[in-house]
Amino acid sequence: MSCRQKPPLGPPVNGGKMQLLGPSVNGGKRIHFWGEGCGAVSRPSPLPWPGGRGRRGGFTLVEAILAMSIMAIAVVGIMGAFSGALMNGSMAEDYTLASMRAQLVMAQIRAGAITPYDVNQGTFSEDMKFQWSVNFTESEAENLYEVEVIIAWMRSGRKREFKVTTYQYCDPYAESVSM
Repeated sequence: MSCRQKPPLGPPVNGGKMQLLGPSVNGGKRIHFWGEGCGAVSRPSPLPWPGGRGRRGGFTLVEAILAMSIMAIAVVGIMGAFSGALMNGSMAEDYTLASMRAQLVMAQIRAGAITPYDVNQGTFSEDMKFQWSVNFTESEAENLYEVEVIIAWMRSGRKREFKVTTYQYCDPYAESVSM
């Protein structure tokens, strides 16, 4: 049997045990015997195996570039999600402020400070970003008006609006109240 052949299916010679040869024989290397005159050095060789990649660990350049590309795509996706969340949070804040401003205008309408006979638009002194306007539309009932309050502002170059519609009785003979 030559050294390149597989071992026989029977039990190996010497019980399959490793033997350490003395320093005078074969330089003290460990040899595993499968049969007579055939052995393999079990110590790792610094040279690559014939036809193989070698025994050294690590990653190839292609594997490293692929891993970095996957990480870059993941990071860009996560950053996009954070950016979108911040934009949505800012937009929600604007709509909340617009809702509060609309409540202020509605309170002035109920108090009689804003009537169908006045100029019905302006800005808020606290925040010049928001403008308000009120449209009164007569209904079928006498002195009953459909009231539409519009709060407008600019966000990212686009005009945004928040609208509230209700009905309000306006007495034409009542005195105007200033707030």
